[in-house]
Amino acid sequence: MPNPSSPKEPRQARHGVRVLAASLWGAGCVAAIAAAFWFQDLRYALPTPPPAGHRDVPIGAEVGLAAPVARLHVLVVEDQDVNLRVVTRMLGKLGHTCNVARDGAQALALLAAGTYAVVLMDCHMPVLSGDEATVRWRERAHADRGTDRERARLRSRALPRGGDGRLAHEAADAGGPRGGAPAPRRARAARGLIAARGPFSHGGPFATMGEPRERRAMEPIFVPHTNPFVPTRPPAEAARELHGVLARRRSVRHFSDRPVPREAIEWIVRCATSAPSGANKQPWRFVAVGDPDLKRRIRLAAEEEERAFYAERASERWLDDLRPLGTDEHKEFLEVAPWLVVVFRLVKGDDGGQVYYSDESVGIATGFLLAAAHLAGLATLTHTPSPMKFLGDVLGRPAHERAYMLVPMGYPAADCRVPAHAIPRRPLDEVLIFPEA
Repeated sequence: MPNPSSPKEPRQARHGVRVLAASLWGAGCVAAIAAAFWFQDLRYALPTPPPAGHRDVPIGAEVGLAAPVARLHVLVVEDQDVNLRVVTRMLGKLGHTCNVARDGAQALALLAAGTYAVVLMDCHMPVLSGDEATVRWRERAHADRGTDRERARLRSRALPRGGDGRLAHEAADAGGPRGGAPAPRRARAARGLIAARGPFSHGGPFATMGEPRERRAMEPIFVPHTNPFVPTRPPAEAARELHGVLARRRSVRHFSDRPVPREAIEWIVRCATSAPSGANKQPWRFVAVGDPDLKRRIRLAAEEEERAFYAERASERWLDDLRPLGTDEHKEFLEVAPWLVVVFRLVKGDDGGQVYYSDESVGIATGFLLAAAHLAGLATLTHTPSPMKFLGDVLGRPAHERAYMLVPMGYPAADCRVPAHAIPRRPLDEVLIFPEA
């Protein structure tokens, strides 16, 4: 692989940085990015070298390609929602896939667990900054082939310097890598772009594309738990207060059509995705349906399945257990509720990889979803029409996503009523045991 500090670094590699950066942030920041960051052995088709005197590649510009650019798997590390949304959507439009981290600590964990062609990382983030995360990753990547002197050299080069000895992003802030007019604000914001040394791979030295999996170092990376939640009250008092809130949740079938903002759904799903999962594979997908036509199609398909269920599929005992709840095949609430959040369970990763304990993981995440909606003042229903394959068909989901639960979400109707049979809970001494030796 070419050394990033070598003056013989391929011209195509730097142009590859320009093209990727221009596609994401715009022409103003390209010169600063190209001076500050580098690619090492992209192993992908690269654009042809730029013409003489060429500096920037505007968004949407026609760029000659030696071959079609391969689809990249990108790690985006950004704590600002707007920036994150822009970058991930643009990557998607360019045909790339991505994972997201909110700080440098999460980025290190994802880098240890997966393989990425490119890492796009902000500098200023909570918990662990992009600069320090980069230093830690490069030190770890080269730990088995360097002494303390080598580690010091890696630390000093983690943020590349320009010809005047200043850090490249300092040069960009002052007036670009070669002086002149100050770099645009977007250029300064983009200084956390970290090009792949690649690709980035599991935990140790950077693995090449053809390197056997068994040669990749798999040691864990531990980071300080610097932001734990600490309640202002003793544990028993805090838990008692939370119970007072959760115990008031009811499954609702009578919804108001009062609108619920999309941002509320986004935050509720963020709460759900904070759930633990087997090997942190996060084998879930949440599809939030607010379109009236789609909700209508879901209702019709659900009622068709429910008619078959109540007429022939369910046993008499099952129907007897449902009778006190007053349920039947009519599902008007699927059109009245402003949102239908369909939870899907992934039976394998989006990249075809293995997932573990997916039922348990998605079940926990769904519990988080229901609790978050309740704390936001919204009513929900855990609706499980059987079978649920029609949900994947209506919503166009891929085969490795299996419908797990359909959760109508919104405000309860003013005249909402719930079945009395659903309110009582078993006493604590029936569900909690403290065994003794």
